[in-house]
Amino acid sequence: MNEESDAVEGMNPAAEAIVRLVQEARACWERRAWGDSAGPLAEALRLAEAEAGPDSPLTAWVLRHTAWLATTTGCHADSVAEYRRALAIYEATSGPEHPDVVSTWIQLAEALFSLGRSADRALEPAGDQEADELALRAVAAFDAAGREDLELAQCLDEAGWRRYFIGRYDDAEPLLARALDLFERLAGAADPRTARAAQRLGMAYEHGRLEVDAAPCYRKALAGCEERLHDAHPDVLDARARLAKYLGKTGRGEESAFHFDRLVATLLDDAAEVDWCAHRWYLGGCGQYLRDAGRLEELEELERRAADYDVMVAIHREGLDDAEAQYGTGSVEYATALGELANSLADAGKGDEAFEAADRARAILVARLGPDDPAVAGAEERVETVRKAAEFHAGRPRRSRRLGREEPTLFGPLSTPWADERRGDLIRAYLDALAPTDEDEEGDEVADPTGALGAVTMLTFMADADEQWGFLRELIAAAPDDAGVLQAVAAGPLEGLLGRFDGEVIDRVEAEAARDPKFRRVVSGVWQHGMSDVVWERVRAIQKTVADPLPEMRPFEDSGD
Repeated sequence: MNEESDAVEGMNPAAEAIVRLVQEARACWERRAWGDSAGPLAEALRLAEAEAGPDSPLTAWVLRHTAWLATTTGCHADSVAEYRRALAIYEATSGPEHPDVVSTWIQLAEALFSLGRSADRALEPAGDQEADELALRAVAAFDAAGREDLELAQCLDEAGWRRYFIGRYDDAEPLLARALDLFERLAGAADPRTARAAQRLGMAYEHGRLEVDAAPCYRKALAGCEERLHDAHPDVLDARARLAKYLGKTGRGEESAFHFDRLVATLLDDAAEVDWCAHRWYLGGCGQYLRDAGRLEELEELERRAADYDVMVAIHREGLDDAEAQYGTGSVEYATALGELANSLADAGKGDEAFEAADRARAILVARLGPDDPAVAGAEERVETVRKAAEFHAGRPRRSRRLGREEPTLFGPLSTPWADERRGDLIRAYLDALAPTDEDEEGDEVADPTGALGAVTMLTFMADADEQWGFLRELIAAAPDDAGVLQAVAAGPLEGLLGRFDGEVIDRVEAEAARDPKFRRVVSGVWQHGMSDVVWERVRAIQKTVADPLPEMRPFEDSGD
């Protein structure tokens, strides 16, 4: 966020009060108490509109803060609307090239891109394109003014990264390269922004078609991180892993081995206090390195440590910590986060801890809302659901992670195998990965040697509704009549389709469920995640008709809810 702009220079008492309220909100942000900042910002906006006028620069300045809060709390449509209003005010009062206009272009671009990744993306179907155009307008304004500063570097870096994120690797390169040059000159090699820009440029070179060696960028990123951080810091390990992996695949084995040795030593060092949540993606590469080197005892220890970690549990524990910091342990928000943690713990087979979390969430809601509130009924239902889910997963243990055993990945992360000639192979590989075998050992988790599980996960984020629907019907038709496999399809691609496209696809789901008993049974394993209440009610109506529901179906009230 920008600090106080020209709008608050020479302030009168009313303006001073507005600035104090905004500063109070910022102080809440520093301790991540987003909810506590909403009141001061609302009062600041009310005062600005009343004292300076609804179309004043002071009002626009406050709006940019409310928009930033909206983005941070996931209200992306509100954020875009507030940035648009602030931009219109600045353009009318200050002119199209004023620094506040340019800064708001940059912020609106970020908000539009975030909206494009949210459930409300249909509100701005051309949001990614507009975000790119706004960023380029900002860059042109910086250039016209002769500015080469850190704000320009940040704008270039984020615009380039957005292009990379949507697969425009070669288009990202000139923006990222210029950003890196500016950061190096203005902030220095050890600045975190410089290291981040170097890593992003390296990724663009690695995955693009420019045939440029990415290693110098990855080395710069690592050197910058090492200069200011310890070996076990997530940024250092991430930068080292990218360099080691890239060096290995480009034939520079000796240098790659040096960095893999450093990675493994840190991961196996009890004193390092490694954050496993931040390092999951490259454990397979470390395992393969150890296996190829014949260092099987170290490999076994790394596998043991990796098996103790569950990504969804870690994410929901972090969400619980955030809810405690923002709202306190007796709040409805804390109870909601506790319930989400209970679900992930149950899925991880940690039944006792899951049940305790679900029961605590129920008790908090009873204390805050009263025993007759609908949320309490939902929490009581969750307690029973968590119990059943924990029993199901405990009886069907997952395979422990076998690091470095994978064959070459057939369905890489940068491809769309559901949309080409590999579609049938993808369906078969996905179902093979889910199906239990006689060789599975107790405690094992689902392996993904071909990349099929990852590819289907990406399908739910990347493919449109029609692509997903056709693939899903073929997948369910080919699936064995195994409760565990069908539940995985329900909780994965089917729930992903409904959560993302909601009302766009529910008619198709109802029609297919009425036609196909197997499809109807898969629907029984879906939970509400991401769906509107209206669509969820229609899904529940389907679930009521299933004679042999999947084990994780949310239970109904005795009254027949």
